[in-house]
Amino acid sequence: ASRGTLQGALTGAWAVALYLGLGLIASLFVKGTSVTDGFTAAYLAAHALKIIGGAIGGWLVSRKDSSA
Repeated sequence: ASRGTLQGALTGAWAVALYLGLGLIASLFVKGTSVTDGFTAAYLAAHALKIIGGAIGGWLVSRKDSSA
């Protein structure tokens, strides 16, 4: 179960890395902005929920596999 949880959390972290990368690239093309302009509490909470959701999903899938 812990392996599935770790894999799910890593998947969520990968999604966060992709979003941050896209934000960085987008900020390069808009004059007068920085990548940290959009770091609101809601934006950061959404990223945390991606990681938590991935971990929960990984846990649920690994639990299903071990019971079969």
